Amino acid sequence: MNIDIHGNLNREKGREAIVSALNTVQKGCSVRTISVEFIEAVCNLVAERIGVSKAALGGTSIHFTGGRHFANAYKYTPESTHFRAFYDGRSWIVTSVSREPCPSVSNNTIVFLSDRAKEAILLNMSKMDI
Repeated sequence: MNIDIHGNLNREKGREAIVSALNTVQKGCSVRTISVEFIEAVCNLVAERIGVSKAALGGTSIHFTGGRHFANAYKYTPESTHFRAFYDGRSWIVTSVSREPCPSVSNNTIVFLSDRAKEAILLNMSKMDI
């Protein structure tokens, strides 16, 4: 199940839309679930690790897949809650929440950098002080 939303993490109404979508998608699920606080933490951690200004971060998007390593003996297809979000220059906007098969990988967040973010990263790298 995939729910398309336009939930702003910085606005109460947006947070309520995200909570509602999460409750619908995760209904009856007990494992590999997420919350609005978790989504906010992932978005903030991505922004922190990229290490560029908020203005340069605009247009950057992320896809959280919930990927984990599973034992080979695990015979079922595990599912996790996924979300997609993008940074609009002021705040993170969650665009979709879904419950999909969980990939068996160690990296669970895919980041799509905007051209401005790529330029800012290259500029930061060229001005290193060691």
